[in-house]
Amino acid sequence: MQYDMEKWAKVATLLPDRESFQNLSLGLMKKNLYIDYYLRELRDGTPRRILDIGAGTGIFCHVCQSLGHETLAILSNVVSKRKSSQGYRTACKFLDVEAIEFTWGTERSNLDDNSFDLVNSQGMIGDNDASVWPVMLDDMLRVLKPGGTLLLAANHESGTKYKDVINNWADIANVELVQCWRKKTIWKWHKK
Repeated sequence: MQYDMEKWAKVATLLPDRESFQNLSLGLMKKNLYIDYYLRELRDGTPRRILDIGAGTGIFCHVCQSLGHETLAILSNVVSKRKSSQGYRTACKFLDVEAIEFTWGTERSNLDDNSFDLVNSQGMIGDNDASVWPVMLDDMLRVLKPGGTLLLAANHESGTKYKDVINNWADIANVELVQCWRKKTIWKWHKK
C-alpha cells in the first residue's frame, strides 16, 4: 500500500506535538490491522461506500480510500469537546477525507437512507450519553444498505458497562449478529 509521504509530512506540521504525530502514525498501523482482523472483506477489490462515525483524524477513511472505497467521515462534537476538532478537520482535509460534523441528540442525521455498505464506529459508545444511543444506533442502521455491515467497537470499560443496552437494541433492530470479539466489546452485524 502506497501513502503520500508529502501529505503525511504536512499533517505532522498541523499537529500540536511529536507525540500526536507518533499517535497518528501508530493509528495508521492499527487501522490496517483493524481492517485485516475485523473487516477482511474490504481488501477483496469490491468498491464500497463507507461511513466512519467518530472518525478522528480520518485515518480509517484514508486507509479505506487507498483500497478503492468511497468514504465519509463524521466528526462528532462530543469527541471534539475532548480533543481539538479543528485538528481533526485539518488532518482529514490533508488526507483527502471528506468530513462533516454532527452530534446525535434527539434528531437523526440528514444522510440518505440505505446509502452505505459499511458503517464503522470506534469508541463513540463511551463518548456519548447512553440516552442518545437508541437514536444514534437507529440512524446508523437507517443509512446502512440491506446486507450492509455495521461494526461497533467500544473500549473495554464502556463495552462491558453498556453491552446489555447494545444487545437489547440489536434484539429489536433488523440486524443479524455476525461476530463478537473481546468479551463483546466489538460487535459486527449485517442488516437484514
